[in-house]
Amino acid sequence: MNNSFLPLPNFRMGFLWTLLNIKNSTIVEYGAITTAHYLNFMYEKFNVDREGEVHCCQLDESQIISGDIKPLKKEILEIYD
Repeated sequence: MNNSFLPLPNFRMGFLWTLLNIKNSTIVEYGAITTAHYLNFMYEKFNVDREGEVHCCQLDESQIISGDIKPLKKEILEIYD
């Protein structure tokens, strides 16, 4: 696959891609579902095997603006159950 026409990943994406290569790692994205969707999409596009998992809090606009952390707590508890 010729990746020369794809944009360079920013610091955030590079950091997340690095973490996903750590065996049994878990990334919890505190944001809208589109952030985790983009990360998963790029991994599939580059056909890369990943060792970790991505979870997202699936926040809506009002939760993002108000800084509501209840969805974050809920997601972390679901991962450990």
